[in-house]
Amino acid sequence: MTGLQFRGERVFLPIDIGNSTILLGVYDQNHLLLHGRITTQKEKNSSFYGPELLNILSPFPKEKIGKIRRCLISSVVPRLDPVFKESLEEFLGLTPIFLDPLNSGMPIKTLHPQEVGADRIANAVAAYELYSGPVVVVDFGTATTFDVISKEGEYLGGLITPGIETSAQAMWEKAEKLYAVEITNPESIIGRDTTTCMQAGIFYGAVSQMEGIISRLREKFEERLKVVLTGGLCHFMAQNSKLIDEVNPLLTLEGLRIISERMG
Repeated sequence: MTGLQFRGERVFLPIDIGNSTILLGVYDQNHLLLHGRITTQKEKNSSFYGPELLNILSPFPKEKIGKIRRCLISSVVPRLDPVFKESLEEFLGLTPIFLDPLNSGMPIKTLHPQEVGADRIANAVAAYELYSGPVVVVDFGTATTFDVISKEGEYLGGLITPGIETSAQAMWEKAEKLYAVEITNPESIIGRDTTTCMQAGIFYGAVSQMEGIISRLREKFEERLKVVLTGGLCHFMAQNSKLIDEVNPLLTLEGLRIISERMG
């Protein structure tokens, strides 16, 4: 990626600050040039995150980095908001905008619209723009979220469940004789020892939960509900289900790009 070039002047840096991972990318107009991830460390300050940002941007010549003039952030970790603002201002000379879901341009039809996470709205905007509605976005992160968008492009609500790794870690911590195992697709649904029993339970439990919720959601719509997967385990899950229409691990970044373009 050495020497990546910008084709235009509207270079954009979207950042999604999650509880486990921070995802960011660089767009030249609507073309994604690169993306990277930083493991979320909530106790760190700008002296840690600033160099981490520069490291991800290192494929660009220094003079090109200065052309990044727009940054929109979706964050579910409020304590890191001022840290990233300081990091971007100090290391990139860039003042970010933090996404307010109420100003995303998508009507939010929930009981308390102000409570909806910015990342969920970014996902919803991208899914509707790219794939149309009705559509549900399933995002596999610290929590697994299901976000439903109507045919008319309204955010209707959804579900929040414990994430796959979060659930597994809780089991390992609470059950004294159990231990951490790799989360993988086991050869058989019937485990033959403790390790494969846990792997089968974690994996097939997550797949069955996803498919069960999707099936119940589809019963609510006359028109077929599309299913879009995103998040760290999206490819892994999609390979083992016939209910999935689209897989887009960078959906949140796409949503931030679309919202930023609409903001002007």
